[in-house]
Amino acid sequence: MTLREIYTLLEGYARRLPDIRTIIENDVLKLNELRTAEYGVFAITQNSHTGTESQLAFSLNLFYIDRLTNSGDNEVQVQSHAIEMLRQILNFAAEGGLVVGDAQYNTFTDRFQDLCGGAWVMVTLSAPVSDCIDY
Repeated sequence: MTLREIYTLLEGYARRLPDIRTIIENDVLKLNELRTAEYGVFAITQNSHTGTESQLAFSLNLFYIDRLTNSGDNEVQVQSHAIEMLRQILNFAAEGGLVVGDAQYNTFTDRFQDLCGGAWVMVTLSAPVSDCIDY
């Protein structure tokens, strides 16, 4: 399996969830530039990947971001929901045949275009090396 195929699978799983309306690849800060972004946002960034002749391990950060109310009183609710969205995506990945490594969840509150909250998970997804090469 290639990195592109991993992205395609994860994005497909994210699209199954009705709460995810925008997907961002490789730079979560692109959310600052997307005037048409709709919340919730799913984003993928990369860490270092490892592999052997037969297996690749892709280290990724997966994010779920949603807007907070003006008072911010829904912060923990948004963070809790974000963890559940990410868990569902990883469950889909495991059911789809990927090996899901230990997942470390982190919550945050940050300002993009709007005051937002959410969570990200750092996880390694392993898959057999693909016989096909994508260019």
